[in-house]
Formats: sequence, C-alpha cells, structure tokens
Amino acid sequence: MRVLITLLIFISLAGCLSAPYRDDYTVHINNIFEPYDDGKIKFILVGETLPDIRGIYSGDDTTAPSPILYQGVGGLAGVIAQIGTHASIINSQRNSKLAEAQVLANTQIEPLTNAAKEINLSELMDSQFSGMDENIPEPVLVKVKPIFFASGAMDKISLNMIVWIDKKGGSTVDQLKYQNLIQVFSKRLGSEQSAVLVKGDKQLLADLMASLLNTSLLIAKADLTGKYLNSNAPEKTYLIEKHTGEKVVRGSVVDQACEYVVIRDIHSWFIAHATEAAIVSAGQVKGSKESCTAIGTLKTAGT
Repeated sequence: MRVLITLLIFISLAGCLSAPYRDDYTVHINNIFEPYDDGKIKFILVGETLPDIRGIYSGDDTTAPSPILYQGVGGLAGVIAQIGTHASIINSQRNSKLAEAQVLANTQIEPLTNAAKEINLSELMDSQFSGMDENIPEPVLVKVKPIFFASGAMDKISLNMIVWIDKKGGSTVDQLKYQNLIQVFSKRLGSEQSAVLVKGDKQLLADLMASLLNTSLLIAKADLTGKYLNSNAPEKTYLIEKHTGEKVVRGSVVDQACEYVVIRDIHSWFIAHATEAAIVSAGQVKGSKESCTAIGTLKTAGT
C-alpha cells in the first residue's frame, strides 16, 4: 500500500511538471444587471506587455494502451488505489503528449516568437479602449488577457482573449461580475504574406496582432454595453475555418461587419471569423469597405 501511495504522489507531481497550457479558455459569467455606459469602460492588459504567442498543435491526446493486472493486496481499498494509480498514469501520459506537442509547435513558429519580443501590446490597443477621461466617476475597469496562436505554416493568426470584471473586494470566481472568452481568427494569409512572417517581419506581425486585439475589444465593449442583448438571430450550426481545418460550431450570429462575422456559441463565447472582404497585406491590415456586402466565407451546416 505504501508503494501505491508513493506512486500516486509521483505520478501527480510528474503530471504537474509536464502539464499542457490550460489558460486559454474560461467559463462564461455574467452578473451584470444593466449594460454599462460606453464612455465608462476602460480595458486593462493583465500580465506581460510582450505578446504571448503559441504554436498550434493537434489536440489528440490518445496514448498507447497501458494494461494493468490488478492485485488483491489490501482488499477493496488496495484495488481502488491501483485503479487510481492506473488512471493517474494514463492522465500523466496524455498531459505529457500534449505538453510535448506544444513545445514542438512553438519551435515551428520561432520567427514569430522572436519578433514578438520587440512588440508592446499596450501600444497596439486603440486609444478608444485604453484611454479615458480621468474626471469620469466610477469607471468600469475591464481586465483582458490576450493569447495569440499561429499555424506552423505561419499562414493564419488567431487570438483567444479572456475578459473579466472584478467585483469590489476580490477577484475569485464567485466575486466576478463578468467573464468570457472572445476568439478572433484572421483570414488565411497568402504565400507572400506567410513568407514575410517566416522572415520574422515585426511590422506585419504587429499589424495582425493589433487587428485581432482591437476587434476582440470592440466585441467585448459591444457585449458589455448591451449591443447584443436584443439579438434575435436564430441558432444554427456553422462550419468555422480554424487553424487545422473546419470545426462545427452551434450558435447565432450577433454581429457582422466588413472584416468579421461574430457568432455567440452555446457556451456564450464569441467567435469572430474573418470574411472574404478582409485584406491582409505585408504592411497593414484593413477592410475593403467598398465591397463589403455579404458575410463571405461563413457557411451554414444546417439548422
């Protein structure tokens, strides 16, 4: 029994040492009773001002079968301990596989991680989100944590933005007024733009990050000010192009503009998907307003 207990402790520690990132998702919380005034909202970056950019990898965490012959030592309690040990071993193996996949994916985008070291996130935020009149009473401070992702081919950049508002007196989960996840995906880059990123072009990367960052803040402000409260769009099943192909998402369209269509999914997360009208060049990111008449690449899989 002592051996089993020791093994359980060892496996738990090993799992912690090789655990994959799990900070790019969050649950939706909304304890806001009335929408906020647009002029009172100020966004605050939490953490480092250097961008956190990670490589995309497959989420397949399956491992080779690990059979175990349970021993009758210690009776029922001993068998339960052995089952727990076996489960811990499997979980540790899966975590290790994902952690190793993340490390490998990060090495594939080293030109971007190196370029990101020269980018200041606070300088990418539009003044409408970061600035505020100091005379405004009781401003609403909205904390944000952006995590960027890039494909190994460096032809697509995305952002997972964690957004939250603390209640007065604390910041634990039960003291949050608001919390949500906003995902923004760039349009797939052409070969010329990808080649520029492969060379570690800081300006193009900064422009892409600025576009994703400010789009996510615009969506957050729209939600916090009640713009999406009266959205009566029907819930449908959409095919969303992600880094590793298309993914089925169930939700409803709450907003659409020249560059993005915004879906609120069944988790109440917001997913902004770039449309065909979005143009990404080596020097800037902009929207083609003249030709913006339809959603573009968004496809409906059914109702």
